[in-house]
Amino acid sequence: VVMETDNAGVIRWITPSVRLRIGRAAEEVIGKRFSQFVHPDERDRLRAMEEQVTRAAAAEGRLLLQVVDDGYQWFSVSLRPVFDEHQAVVGRVGGWRDIHREVQAQEVVAAERLRLRATLEGMLDPLAIIEPVRDDDRRVADFTYLDLNPAACSWLGVERHRLVGTRLRESFPGIESSGLLRQLAEVSETGRPLVLDDFPFVLHGVGLRRLDVRGIRGDEWISLVWRDVSERHEAVARLAASEEQFRLLAENSTDVIVRLDANDRIQWISPSVAAVLGWSQAECVGRDGKEFLATAETLEQYERDKARVQAGHGAVSRARIRSAAGQVHWMEVHAFPCRTSDGAVSGMVAGLHVIDDARTVRSIQTDDLAVVGHQRVGHLAGARELRVRGHVQ
Repeated sequence: VVMETDNAGVIRWITPSVRLRIGRAAEEVIGKRFSQFVHPDERDRLRAMEEQVTRAAAAEGRLLLQVVDDGYQWFSVSLRPVFDEHQAVVGRVGGWRDIHREVQAQEVVAAERLRLRATLEGMLDPLAIIEPVRDDDRRVADFTYLDLNPAACSWLGVERHRLVGTRLRESFPGIESSGLLRQLAEVSETGRPLVLDDFPFVLHGVGLRRLDVRGIRGDEWISLVWRDVSERHEAVARLAASEEQFRLLAENSTDVIVRLDANDRIQWISPSVAAVLGWSQAECVGRDGKEFLATAETLEQYERDKARVQAGHGAVSRARIRSAAGQVHWMEVHAFPCRTSDGAVSGMVAGLHVIDDARTVRSIQTDDLAVVGHQRVGHLAGARELRVRGHVQ
């Protein structure tokens, strides 16, 4: 749209294309101030443009103009002074260009950038946007930082403005010897994402660290994210060493070591069960541990011990356990709670030791009674040790 106005902004002439842009015919617009078609919030900007034209200078700006049935839309408006024969400004000539979709697209991009920036700022993991630097043979020789989030700057110990524009080799002197530079170059060349877990990396001035690394190629850049998992690696290594020590102790113990879940199912049992009770590990794992208890009294004692363990305490008792051959053995049982990482009791672990030869239970049968004088004291299945005079019936 092209128009001509006087110094007061009254439209004296306008092209018929105005109907296509704002839905009004030229005769509806001529004779009216241009400012009445401008959104109220934009009129200060229009006045600044008009004052600039009054001083014989061209002016350009973005204005919201009223459009029939559609509210307001964005237009790029340019104004030029019109001179008389004395070079005095007597009016203005202006042009409008519909840029509504462009502005909407810009606003979407701006909003996306704000969301991206907020996401980057809030990330706990370090993230850097890097751009490849190529040598004379067009091979990737290094990368330049385009942007970094606060977590990356904190991890590197350098402020963002000092990192942007610098090379990876400067902040990661060991990046080439570690092989990471080569792998990032492959991401840049092939587009295949980089996935590295527990990657060993020597950080200058710090020492060996373990990193989980992810790299994804964009157009001409790579999004590089890493997480320092050195503490996790050390914890896993300590746990593995501890479990190996436990395994060696349990597998070489002459006692039977058994682990049961909260439902009394045997999760693991030491190989010594074969020598002590004649059962193989495969015959025991997955079965209800109560199946191996030989008497009702032993089952009652088990339930009492289980209640103590579930309450977080240890329990020591004696039990009668059935072997694979059908024999019944007296065993001393030491039971303790198994806990999850948050401290909740998830089952129990118990050590069982055969005490058939203990003097307090030698030759005592399941239903035996001991008599001291004329006093009946009950059978000796408990942990007490009594001196018995008289005879056994």
